[in-house]
Amino acid sequence: MATRFYLNNSNSLFVPATIRGAWNATPSSRAFMLGTDKYGGLITSIAESEAVSTAPYSVLILRGISSKLQAQAISGYMDVVLGVRQARSTSNFYWHIHVYVTQGDTDTVRGILVNNYVENTTNTWTTTAKGTSFQFAVPISPLAITANDRIVIEIGFVARNVTTTSESGTIYYGTKTGVTIDDAPDLAVTSTQVSTNAGFIDFTQTLLFQVIPEEIGHIGVQSVEDAPSALSRVSHQQIQTAEITRPATEIAHIIIQAVEINRPPIVLGDISGIYFINPLKANKRDSYYDADRKVPNPTIRTALLGD
Repeated sequence: MATRFYLNNSNSLFVPATIRGAWNATPSSRAFMLGTDKYGGLITSIAESEAVSTAPYSVLILRGISSKLQAQAISGYMDVVLGVRQARSTSNFYWHIHVYVTQGDTDTVRGILVNNYVENTTNTWTTTAKGTSFQFAVPISPLAITANDRIVIEIGFVARNVTTTSESGTIYYGTKTGVTIDDAPDLAVTSTQVSTNAGFIDFTQTLLFQVIPEEIGHIGVQSVEDAPSALSRVSHQQIQTAEITRPATEIAHIIIQAVEINRPPIVLGDISGIYFINPLKANKRDSYYDADRKVPNPTIRTALLGD
């Protein structure tokens, strides 16, 4: 199986100090979370420009940084489907990416996976923003990595024009859409739905990530309906977070052990699952969404923390 990364609209937890690719300009060095789930804010875009008569001229737009990985050997191929556009047909912008692995949370490079891949005569970015992939899937240089290493992807364009007129290139990133902040569907190649569909980066290999740190809590919560005829009260819960030091409003997964109060012992159904915090109620009584991220419903795995 493959690993699909999303450029989440959320700042990365770790950002290497040094930009490693062969870029002529690094005007922003924005760094976002490179995640396998759709996390963070709404889909948006970043544009950078160049006005240099020398060609080729490469401009970095953003960086994506993965979670910590397990020790493993990385190989295979990678490709993208990201929303991109160039300002004019004369811009002559093409993909430029550089991919490497850090030695844990340091600025030291473990090794390079894709060394400054650039495209040239075909597969130019278009003036209409649309889902765009590489000309061909890009081979990854095999690399053995150590536990807690991270993948870093630097993404931008190479300009092959010789004009001094300012030309801009845009990349879309993020995974959420709509006023209810729902997961956006995946973007397709040639699709113009770049503002409502989430772009992604594919590795042909199934990558292994470190186990997420856990906090164990014993927190009384609102009764949860396990079945129409059996009202249960949660007595224990295991809270799994992206990082121990992350704000409580970013709790993403709760595993619940339910016991029935004031009834003869019976076997209850499994009510473990994904619970989503309502960002409008991130206070003492944090309210969780059901799996569809709609208005909290006490009969559909909804918990209130804070009691």
